[in-house]
Amino acid sequence: MLEHETAEFRSDPGSFMTQHLIRIICGRDNPGVYSFGLVENTAIVATRTNRSGARIRYLELQETPDGTLQMWFLPYVADGVRQMTLPRSGADLMTTSQMAGCSFGFSSASSGSDIIVTHHNARSMNNDPRVIEHQRVDVGDGRLSYFHQSGYRKRSLFGRGFKSSCQATVVGKRDMAGRWIFYAQSKKDINHDAAELSQFSLKGTKQINT
Repeated sequence: MLEHETAEFRSDPGSFMTQHLIRIICGRDNPGVYSFGLVENTAIVATRTNRSGARIRYLELQETPDGTLQMWFLPYVADGVRQMTLPRSGADLMTTSQMAGCSFGFSSASSGSDIIVTHHNARSMNNDPRVIEHQRVDVGDGRLSYFHQSGYRKRSLFGRGFKSSCQATVVGKRDMAGRWIFYAQSKKDINHDAAELSQFSLKGTKQINT
């Protein structure tokens, strides 16, 4: 495992994801806290901005018993929604399955309060946000804000849908005040139509809740 990089990621995942390309790898079917570790995959080329951009590192955030990062993980389900409550104590990092058309939802992130997060998919309806926002979620008296695919994908030619080569990694961090902050890293699979995935470009990282 990458000890120095792990410490940097744990301290400030938002800043870390501006410097390194991150992919989430976790096969768990149930939401919960699992052990993760950072591993570099040198078989995949990662660059900034586009194909000819400066080289950066392609890191995989893998769920593993040997991992030193305790993280909440929210899995994905096809044509459905999963939800999870992030508490005010315990593990202070979270992530969810790789997003490739999906949407991420979150309730109010006020200081010291529990927060509900959701992972939405409506692939049979082209991940239409109108469909996603009507998927049933139990948020009590609260309401969700959404990070839809329009936040990390460009529209296809003539505006018909979105480019499927673009993906997003979402990571959350609970700060010292007890408030959860969520970051999304956008990336493009440059060889999307090739037989093997061998190069990605980092398009940007941003905070998605204010």
